[in-house]
Amino acid sequence: IIINKNKYLIMLLFIFIGGFFYNNAEAIQGTFIIRNDATGGNCNLIGIWDFDSKTCVLTADIDASAYWLTSAIQVQDNDITIDGNNYTIISNNSDDGVYISNRSGITVKNLRLIGNASGIRIEGVNNSNFTNNTFSYNTFGVYSYNSSNNKFLNNNFNFNNYGGLLIFNSHYNLISGNNLNGNVGISLPHADGNQIVDNIINSNHAGIDMSNSSVNLIKNNKISGGSIVGIRIVYGYYNKILLNTIFNNRVGLQFYYAQFNTIHNNNFISNFIQVISDFSQPQFFNLSLPDSGNYWDNFSISNQGCNDINNDNICDSPYIFTGGQDNLPWTKQDGWKSTPLPT
Repeated sequence: IIINKNKYLIMLLFIFIGGFFYNNAEAIQGTFIIRNDATGGNCNLIGIWDFDSKTCVLTADIDASAYWLTSAIQVQDNDITIDGNNYTIISNNSDDGVYISNRSGITVKNLRLIGNASGIRIEGVNNSNFTNNTFSYNTFGVYSYNSSNNKFLNNNFNFNNYGGLLIFNSHYNLISGNNLNGNVGISLPHADGNQIVDNIINSNHAGIDMSNSSVNLIKNNKISGGSIVGIRIVYGYYNKILLNTIFNNRVGLQFYYAQFNTIHNNNFISNFIQVISDFSQPQFFNLSLPDSGNYWDNFSISNQGCNDINNDNICDSPYIFTGGQDNLPWTKQDGWKSTPLPT
């Protein structure tokens, strides 16, 4: 018998991590409907229901691995809160942990989701919050379809197979304060007006991957270790990328048939290829002073082609790459933070 060593080790790790947070002997099996009634639907079977706040607080782990189940929890009213209370929903990658359709005002927090098809799957869900959850070894951590004005805050995404966060045809969402490690990262196909701010995105295949998406803000993220790319935008327009540190990726930033995006005050450090821009002109890699351009660690000192005769921390010549150029590159990392405004 031939055993794939890598898959065997991953399986053992999955079992170990799942077992650390989850006790199969004590888990409750089934699909549980949460609604706004005297018992919270089935909340009384898995937790404690507070009628006044419409909150179900879990008091047990849930096992959704049986083949006849489609999800562990389904939310069937508006303005419901699911407080996972650090309990776990686990499956066999065929069922969803939490499924919500055509609702608003939902909160899901403090929940651990391991090995589900989607840890949380939302369709037509608006004005809802997903906070302090941990998603591990799911096919997708969060699968959001046609859902807008939601907040994904302070969650952890670890080794989800096809995506930490998939924001598909979903608009005006806030994605902030999350940690993503070992996923496909954050994917935004056909998604406009979203804000991706203050996240730590490490060792993902692609840190942030957009396609056919416009007018998004990518700000103040730390994006590293991308085996393919840190940020990729395909057929995207008028997106803003600023104040990010993009380092140790195979490709720092990639555009493909994308136009009119603004990229400034970012640090590009130790990427094998800093930027690729194919069929993607114009892009704007700098604003006027004092904002200026970006810091490129392979173009910051004189022997790399960057001279700064007037000592304003801006290179006197542009940083030129295939498909574009930064006309006002900084000479030091985060130079915009310490350089005084011109008088």
